[in-house]
Amino acid sequence: MPPRLKVLGILLVPVFPLTVGVITMLAAGIPTGVWALNVAASAIGLSLAASMELWPGPARPLRRSAWWGALLVVPALLGATLLAQDVEGVHRWLRLGPIQIHAAAVLLPPLLVALLEAPWKPALVGAGAVLVLLMLQPDAAQAAAFCAAWIGIVAVRQEEGGAAVVAASVAVAVAAVFRPDPLEPVPHVEGIVGMAASQGSSLPVVALVSLAVLPLAQAFLLERSVGLVLATYTAVLLMAAWLGHHPVPVLGYGVSPILGYYGAVGMAFVLGRVGEGPASLPAAAV
Repeated sequence: MPPRLKVLGILLVPVFPLTVGVITMLAAGIPTGVWALNVAASAIGLSLAASMELWPGPARPLRRSAWWGALLVVPALLGATLLAQDVEGVHRWLRLGPIQIHAAAVLLPPLLVALLEAPWKPALVGAGAVLVLLMLQPDAAQAAAFCAAWIGIVAVRQEEGGAAVVAASVAVAVAAVFRPDPLEPVPHVEGIVGMAASQGSSLPVVALVSLAVLPLAQAFLLERSVGLVLATYTAVLLMAAWLGHHPVPVLGYGVSPILGYYGAVGMAFVLGRVGEGPASLPAAAV
């Protein structure tokens, strides 16, 4: 596939589940102010990611600042959630005006792209800090998804001590999964597929297909290692939503997964991880 078509495809893929989610919420009588936020987040995210693609080439200083920025900012903001107002003892959100931002959903996808590019030791420290913070919040779905994707990164990079890193990461993620989570599911967030099913017709099938397209697009439209890492992350989030009361990304209400998706795409553009050419630059040359 020509690189320009890959760029267009990866930018527009979320429109499919977003549209299905809006139709589902409309049919269920969910207020306009809810689903309109998803639409606004998609427009903002798409515009920002597209502007990153139009940047004049993944210059080496920009690449370095991109992954350093992610390694420093993401753990700091995740840590800030522990100081923010909790919801029934759970700390996952940062307030942005009237909107509660799910920090991990926004920050982890671009961080995963950066972890493939950053030097090993800073990447190791950053990933370890993130897993511990996700365990403290706690956020079982994000911890499991990030851990699975991080294991993929460790496998791709083949650095010394990888087996020990994987074992420690799995241990922390398992601890996060088994921490109590008192939050009740919200129908148009965690239960959006069930909401579609209750409306009959072919809507639930279309909803599931639209979700499956997300990891498939990441795997096939982005540079291979980045695509597989992000597809793993998304697939585990979808599996968590299927198995338990966890948010359904993009299809259900929530601006954070939408912004996270486009944040990862923008980071991939900055680092030259779509199409051909600059993506082959090794991290050591950055």
